[in-house]
Amino acid sequence: MLAPRPLARLVASPARRCAGTLAPLAHRTGLVVETDAGLGPEADLAPVLGMLDAPAGLGTVACTHGEGMERLLDQLRGEGLRVEGGAGGDRLLLKGAAWELGRAPRGWLLRLHVPVGLTTCPHHG
Repeated sequence: MLAPRPLARLVASPARRCAGTLAPLAHRTGLVVETDAGLGPEADLAPVLGMLDAPAGLGTVACTHGEGMERLLDQLRGEGLRVEGGAGGDRLLLKGAAWELGRAPRGWLLRLHVPVGLTTCPHHG
């Protein structure tokens, strides 16, 4: 999923599991995993969205938690979110799933990448 894109930055929630998720990518790219409390499970992800939407956010990979992503999805749906690669709903919050999020002409475009074999969210049932 990330191979054709130049990566500039890896940012994770302070939770060990988020940094661990990005560790193989850090090893492969030579980038350091930065931690940001703004990606924590209870954090307001609106500032993170602003960071990712800024030109400096290009090439940034962020790892956070489903709780925050649910709130972010609600906000993005209000801004014209379009989803490719999945039916939406809880599939967007599957553990191990990855999002490619970017601006589209009329709102936001989210490309969902779900690992083969994942069909239900272990957290949400």
